[in-house]
Amino acid sequence: MKKTTVYRTILLTFFILLAPMLTMASTPHLVGGTVQTSFGTTPANGDLTFTAYITARPGETINQSYGGSGYSAGAWWVQCGAFSTWSAGEIIHIDFTDLLTNETGSVEVTLTNNNADNAGLVTLVAPSESMTAPNTPTGNISAYKGQSYTYSTSGGSSSLGHSLEYQFDWGDGTTSSWGSSASASHSYSTTGSYDIRARVRCAWHNSAVSEWSTALSVSINPIVLTTSVDPAGAGSITKNPDQPDYDYGQSVNVT
Repeated sequence: MKKTTVYRTILLTFFILLAPMLTMASTPHLVGGTVQTSFGTTPANGDLTFTAYITARPGETINQSYGGSGYSAGAWWVQCGAFSTWSAGEIIHIDFTDLLTNETGSVEVTLTNNNADNAGLVTLVAPSESMTAPNTPTGNISAYKGQSYTYSTSGGSSSLGHSLEYQFDWGDGTTSSWGSSASASHSYSTTGSYDIRARVRCAWHNSAVSEWSTALSVSINPIVLTTSVDPAGAGSITKNPDQPDYDYGQSVNVT
């Protein structure tokens, strides 16, 4: 974190020094700061955009593409000299948008006669986002205790079109880990009937979570080992371990 802060400071200092060399409509003056997403990451260079204006003249705007203004690796700067005029005491307003996550933010700074004004850190705010539940999971509905089976879902969406992560509720008190795959595997240790459901969340904003899907009912059956002697009474067979049912893959000695 310290290295990142130093790097951003160097970037801002560089552009402060560069400002007098630029051809401006008015007196050069930089306003700068840093920006992060709501989950603490740095927006990519091609994803962060901003628009700035003096509040007294909102119709005159500049953005990161104007000479002397820009954004790089979490640091942003606005060259007020690109405005037709500005004065100390006026307020500059900057609106930010992360095109990848749709997060937005803004900051206002009162301009001074210093070489530059530091706006500090701007933390973007997550937009309102709703999630649509995925479809009913699909997979084997008659399975055996102890054997691993894979179940899949489809559908589900973010109102913002963001990437999804998936989670399965296995109906036995456990859930899968969140992940980008719409499939997951599970084995049951106890026979019975279980309802498997799935849900999605936004891969960027993890608090945006859908409702659970409708359930797939799965029957988990025992594996029974039956022995017989033919002809009857000609001998005996012993199972070790000798138990009513077995798990898939369990070893049994028969003598």
